[in-house]
Amino acid sequence: MTNLYFANLPSYLSEADLKLMIAPFGQVISTRILRDNQGISRGVGFARMDSKEKCEDIIREFSGKFLPGKTRRHRFRFRFLIRTSFLTSFDIIFTGSDN
Repeated sequence: MTNLYFANLPSYLSEADLKLMIAPFGQVISTRILRDNQGISRGVGFARMDSKEKCEDIIREFSGKFLPGKTRRHRFRFRFLIRTSFLTSFDIIFTGSDN
């Protein structure tokens, strides 16, 4: 499984909206949008997908594009865990282009 990080999300976007947006690319395990104490979106979200390849497809499709209600380009990143034979884990972050 691979975690996908989203930045600059519109404040109106819900977890269900995020799931619908990326579901055509593969199985969405879970979604989460960070919110402040009043429940207002911080514009940052996460989705857990079933593979790194699905995350790469999402990054290619959405990176640098606008969603309704936003004037800044989106930054999409994904993070995945690599386990070695010694059960050491490394976090690696890949970033889609903002251009």
